[in-house]
Amino acid sequence: MTTQVQFRRGTTAQHSSFTGAVGEITVDTDKKAVVVHDGSTAGGLQVPTLAGAETLSNKTLASPAFSGTIADLGAVTTMDLNGGTIDGVTIGGSTPGAGTFTSLTSNSIVDASGAIVTVNNVLRANDSVGTSARLDVYGWNSNFGPMLRADGASNSGLNLDTNGTGGHVFTTNSGNATQVKITHVASAVNWVQMSGGATGGSANILARGEANTDIRIGGNGTGVLDIFGTAATAASTPSNFSAAQYLAIKVNGTTKYLPLATATW
Repeated sequence: MTTQVQFRRGTTAQHSSFTGAVGEITVDTDKKAVVVHDGSTAGGLQVPTLAGAETLSNKTLASPAFSGTIADLGAVTTMDLNGGTIDGVTIGGSTPGAGTFTSLTSNSIVDASGAIVTVNNVLRANDSVGTSARLDVYGWNSNFGPMLRADGASNSGLNLDTNGTGGHVFTTNSGNATQVKITHVASAVNWVQMSGGATGGSANILARGEANTDIRIGGNGTGVLDIFGTAATAASTPSNFSAAQYLAIKVNGTTKYLPLATATW
């Protein structure tokens, strides 16, 4: 090849202020790219290169083949994947896709049909057909912790269940301090109901299940049942007992006093 052809050329900065003639071709020496001019657009129109990082606007890609990692989809609000594969699994096929998302962000609702399972099955969200009640998870501010709430159907309760004979454990201090344990009882029919009270009312811990069910409260080992009240409780003590000498029990709204020094058990 004895004939050498050279086009006008310059850096990217030089191209930005240059308006070439209609049909003129120049070369961007920084990007190693060809630029086509139309006589009016400053900087011209760059021809995409195979190795360069290009921005495509309003382009339709016919049968594209992507390799590597798509790092950032920017402000994409809708993506319609019709066919193809993720990690060799067919999109829309009869088996779940095996692709991995390291981060999934949505400003609205992520709608998934079937179960959502995290790596190593740490968390699994199952889809129940026909379910009208649901579980909402909320973050909160510094004054309150995150919240789990039943929503959907009116007056929905919230059920916490375990696998097999596992129990419920409530801890504080990042799991280092156990505060409450609820253990499994096979075929349990009697249970404890706890409720708050409205203004002027009492908080309640009640036995429920079979009729006339007792409620048992006991210490560990030689530990005893320690019932205490406030100064207001002590002030209501009959004059012939001190605050340390009686057990006050309310029966049908009336407080009964049992002198401990002379009580027969």
